[in-house]
Amino acid sequence: MLSNIIKQSFLDIPQNSDEYAYYGSWTSVLIKLFDIDEGFTICPQYQGEKDTRAIDSFIPLVVERNKAPIFFLEIKPPKIFGNRSARADADNQMRRRFHQLYEASSATGQLHGFSVFGTRCCHYSMNKENNNSIEPAPIPWDPRYVTDTAPEGWWNLDILDGDGYKQFSEVVQYVKGLGRTDVD
Repeated sequence: MLSNIIKQSFLDIPQNSDEYAYYGSWTSVLIKLFDIDEGFTICPQYQGEKDTRAIDSFIPLVVERNKAPIFFLEIKPPKIFGNRSARADADNQMRRRFHQLYEASSATGQLHGFSVFGTRCCHYSMNKENNNSIEPAPIPWDPRYVTDTAPEGWWNLDILDGDGYKQFSEVVQYVKGLGRTDVD
């Protein structure tokens, strides 16, 4: 269960805040779930240049074990969640992050991440042993139509909800097991 202190830290963030207001709360969640005594490190990944394709600059949080990335978060503010273009940008950033972390990712053949808008989460995963597939599968863009390539329903897990936190934690526990398999 999400601690009351961490839950309150999310609830105290004003609704019109940008993503940076959420970094402290999300870092607390990751610190709680990825124990440093188990060999995990949480590393903000500062970008050398601003990504001109993004709505705003972004700093993903990457969890490493023995310097190999095993998990990451891309954080966006909830105020832009209803904008299909913002969700499409978030989806594209997640897919680019898998490409960026591919070589350094663990030998388990898997990498997991979450795209988050405030406290709403969408789980992404990549399996190197299954044609390097990234889930959820992309929805193709067609210039002839206005296509929702990242539907709101993908972000169906809320970290503040008991079931949402449970599902998030289950993914983390699975990922931690993968980390132990290839580095211990």
